[in-house]
Formats: sequence, structure tokens, C-alpha cells
Amino acid sequence: MGEILTSYTSLPNLHPVLVHFPIALLPVAILFDLLGLVIQTQRVWLDRAATGLCALAGLGVAAAFWAGNRAADSLVGLSPQKQILVGEHHDAALLAFWVVGVSAIVRVGMGIGIKPGKNQLLRAILLLVAVAGSALVFEAADHGGGLVFQHGIAVMPAEGHTETPAVATASDLTVPAPEDADRGIESRLKRLDDGTSVWTPKAGDDRALGLILSAAPGSSLEAVQWQEPVEPGQSGLALRVQGSSLLLLPGEYGDVQVEADLQVDQFEGAVGLAHHVRSANEAGLFMISTPSGESRLIALAGGEEEVMAQGEATLDSGALSISAFAAGRHFRGMQDGNVVVHGHRAALESGSCGIFLDGEGVVRILSIKLIPIVE
Repeated sequence: MGEILTSYTSLPNLHPVLVHFPIALLPVAILFDLLGLVIQTQRVWLDRAATGLCALAGLGVAAAFWAGNRAADSLVGLSPQKQILVGEHHDAALLAFWVVGVSAIVRVGMGIGIKPGKNQLLRAILLLVAVAGSALVFEAADHGGGLVFQHGIAVMPAEGHTETPAVATASDLTVPAPEDADRGIESRLKRLDDGTSVWTPKAGDDRALGLILSAAPGSSLEAVQWQEPVEPGQSGLALRVQGSSLLLLPGEYGDVQVEADLQVDQFEGAVGLAHHVRSANEAGLFMISTPSGESRLIALAGGEEEVMAQGEATLDSGALSISAFAAGRHFRGMQDGNVVVHGHRAALESGSCGIFLDGEGVVRILSIKLIPIVE
């Protein structure tokens, strides 16, 4: 429905249209309420008008929140820092949604069951709530305006103008200098000045298992083994998988984005990115099943599996470029910079990051990148 309506405009989605309704309607409803306190002879129709405007504002907030979530999931290639800003806008909008929505429901119910002029204490409380709701709507709108006008999110570049991608994928990394090429397996794991870790293994890195990739507590390396290159010059590290294993890179992270380029066309099962790993039973996962593409955001706690969201990725014969974003209570799983699944829950404790494999076949790791998110 939204796509049909926006096809007749230059807007990318309905969110910027719908958000203006609660911004405009709530202050007018508050004004009518205040006039009703002053002009006693017009109290009945002013009260009914304010009630109707509150109801419309509640519907507007709900519609804008729904459209905003869809708009956020349509954004491509955002840096982790910009994803944090989108999350802050979401949180401000969620609070406004609850305050305005609940007060609108109570106000409409009161308008049906209580005559104008009665129960003035409840009316005064609802008036104050409406003022608070209007302030929250303006705060959420200010966050949204900042995303567009200060950070350029969802703004298309002018024709002929190109921008540097907001997020460099793992495959965009510079090839190690020749003098580093033979310094050993450890040289392929690099830590950048901003704390980012980048691993670009080679086909011959047979000792990477155990040296670079270690098993999470409660997991093991028994289900994976290095596979000798089939063709000369083959890129990436091929692992033969028979079973399940959670493999971690060195380091511990709080808010983080994990990116990987993988070749999975010879693998059947589930492959995923892991973050906030405390053990094999406590972790966050973005999982993709092959060859179906079924995707899930999962939080493991005490061995219990909590599915935050489900979606579907698109698998083909090329490299699978995926990312897992986890900051505070916001979690996203992405493919080629596009959001596949988006979920919310309580923040996870800091932990390690890596890759989860469960199935049979060969997975080739081309690169893994761990980006700490610092506001």
C-alpha cells in the first residue's frame, strides 16, 4: 500500500508525510482544551473537538511509527554510528507512541462515558499528558530531522555526484603489502587504530583453527577442519564442516558490528555471525539457512533460544556478504548492506565475536571484520 502511494511522489516512503499529522494535531487539541477551560459556554463542542483531535493524533503517531520502522529497514549501507542514531530516533518515537496512543484511548473512552464538564481532575491529568506527548513527538521529530539534515541519512545524492560508501565491507579492505604476505598466519589478523579487527585468511592457513579461530566455551573444533585448496590461487580459508561449532576471533566487544564475506554454495545447514559470546549457550546470532535463505536473529541465554525476528536472505552462487549489528537493545542482520531482520531486546553483556557453523559441506571464509561501535 505504502509503495503504491509513494509511487506518485518523489518521496522514498510514507514516514515524512505521516509524521506531520501528530505534530500538528496535538497542539491544536491542547489549544481546544485550554479554550474550553476559559469559555465555559462552548465547553461541550470544544471538548468533543479536542477528543477527536487526540484520537486522530493517536492514529497519526501509530501510522508514523509503523512507516518509520519500514523506512529504517529500507536504508542501505549505514555506518554503525549512523545506525546508532537511527536507533535513538526509534526509541524516542516509541516513547511518544505509547504516551500519545494510551492517552488518546483514555481520552476517547472518557469522551464516550463522561459528560463534558465532569471529572475535571482526570481531564486536567489528560491535558498534562497531552502536553507531555506533544513534547515527545517534537523530540522524536527533531531526532528524525537531524538524521536527514545533519547526517544526510535517506538523502539521495545529486545526479552525477558520488559518495564514498558509509560502510566499507570486508571485501573492500586493502590487500596486505607484499612484505606482510609471508610473515605468518598472525599477520592476516590486523587491528586498526579505531579498534576494528580485520581478518583476511589465505587458503593455505592450515593452522588458523586454534591459532586465530578458537572454539567458544562449551563448543569445540571437532566439527570443522581445514581443507586443502582444490585450485591454485584459491582465495579464502576453506573449512569442511560436519556438525556444529561456534568459532571466535580474539578480543571482547560491547556494541559491535560483525561483517563477513563467505562462500557457502557447497554448504547445507546454518551459517551465522556471532556477537556478545560468553559461551556456546550465551550469545547473539544472526543466522542464515542454506540453501533456503531463511534468516533469524537469535539471543541465547542459559541454553534457551530467543528468536527476536525472522526474515529471508537471497542466496546465489557468489560470495555471501553479511553483517550483524548489535548496540544496546537494537539488533539487525544485513545482507549487502540491506536489512534482512531487525529486532529488539535487552542489551547483551560484552563478549567475543565470530562465526557459527551448523551443517555439512564446505564454507570458505574470505574475510571477517569486527567494528566496535563508539558513540
